[in-house]
Amino acid sequence: MNDTAKLGATAAIARFVSELSSNDIPVDAIEKAKMVIADSFACILSGVGSELAPTMLAYLDEAPGGTVPVLGTSRCATPQLAALVTGTFAAALDYDDLMTPVHPSAVVVTALCCALGNRPVSGRRFIEAYIVGIEIGAKVAQAIGRGHSGRGFHATATLCGFSSFAAIAYLKGLPAEQIELGLGVVATNSGGLLCSLGTMAKPFHSGLAARLAVDAEALTRLGFTASPIAIEAERGFFAAYGDEGSNASLIEGSLGKPWAVIDPGATLKRFPSCIAGHRAMAAVIDLKKQGATAQNVESVDVAVAPGALQPLMYPNPKTGLESKFSMQYAVAAAFLSDALGIATFETDATQRFSVRDLMARIHAWEDPQQAVEDPVSANLSWGYRGYARVTVRLKDGRVLEKQVDVPPGHPSNPLDWQDIENKMHDCAASAGLPVHETERALSALRTLETLSDMSGLIDAMTGVKR
Repeated sequence: MNDTAKLGATAAIARFVSELSSNDIPVDAIEKAKMVIADSFACILSGVGSELAPTMLAYLDEAPGGTVPVLGTSRCATPQLAALVTGTFAAALDYDDLMTPVHPSAVVVTALCCALGNRPVSGRRFIEAYIVGIEIGAKVAQAIGRGHSGRGFHATATLCGFSSFAAIAYLKGLPAEQIELGLGVVATNSGGLLCSLGTMAKPFHSGLAARLAVDAEALTRLGFTASPIAIEAERGFFAAYGDEGSNASLIEGSLGKPWAVIDPGATLKRFPSCIAGHRAMAAVIDLKKQGATAQNVESVDVAVAPGALQPLMYPNPKTGLESKFSMQYAVAAAFLSDALGIATFETDATQRFSVRDLMARIHAWEDPQQAVEDPVSANLSWGYRGYARVTVRLKDGRVLEKQVDVPPGHPSNPLDWQDIENKMHDCAASAGLPVHETERALSALRTLETLSDMSGLIDAMTGVKR
């Protein structure tokens, strides 16, 4: 790619995506992306068995027709509706990856699957498109800054449309002019509020972002117009959605330097719940090895950094969705179960007497000292600020304590392929996908870069045989 005079952010993104070649993408990025893509397919399947699935499937029934598979089901729909429903499934259990401050991968994978069309697309091309999409979204997020979320925007909803559209643009080889307009369509239609956490509207944000990307490609292909400078315009996206620390001009120089898939990389979730509770859950798992049990615990103290409890807004959850955003439930569940999977965060599980009894003994609070010890903490996502320190007082008088700095699945504490396989089987079982089809999908995902056509993988994810 040739260097030219500095461009506006929208044009810089469009040029980067349109001029990029396969040789520009590092080999390391391909290998890292494969595992995240596999994780994303697992998360999509998990949503098919979620409590919002009946509503989304009923919504599908109101607009029958289309040829694009809704992953995890035997249904088909238009590309836009398939993206909306599949993308909502992808985030239904809060099991999808995190690249602070967004959950991008399942949204991007959804959009790409719904934009494949009828011509063969190789696994290598699919991976590259995913990498490009993640790169664009990550650099937009970096430039707009944490103040965006501080204003109440759910960044997955507002920023993942850029990721997904850029991925589609690369996949289809769109020209720079169309990419600029598509980014304008995304920018003017982005939205989503953090007050939706713990409700069905929260995962719906991911579906909306995926659909918006599919819409943006289709509309601009058909001649639709939008602002070609929407990201950096005087009354554009950054001006409306950012704050005094936002700077769209930072985007151009950051693209591919480094590639976001490599650095910072994605956190793949071990538990199907809000990342802000994961370090405390990991601490409890360690404390159980030291002899702490739900039966011998007198009290539990959970200290986190200032702001880290902000998304955990349900100290007394009544539903499975609410339990995913509850520190008290996360800690109690970790004490009571050795297998913290999908069933752990279903509504019936939250109402167990043993859970309620233990939750009453759990105190979670924000420790101001952590902000002093970690001065950059305020600029990090909830699950990465400071650390989680769990202190347990046992009924025999002993006191046990464990501090966890990063959640399991963080790039410095990563999951491996066996973890991904276990997660895929849990998620596929929730969707009712037969074991042999799950194995078929996993086999394809492990060698994704060698597939000549993505259709076989899509078939496996829907239980279809051709």
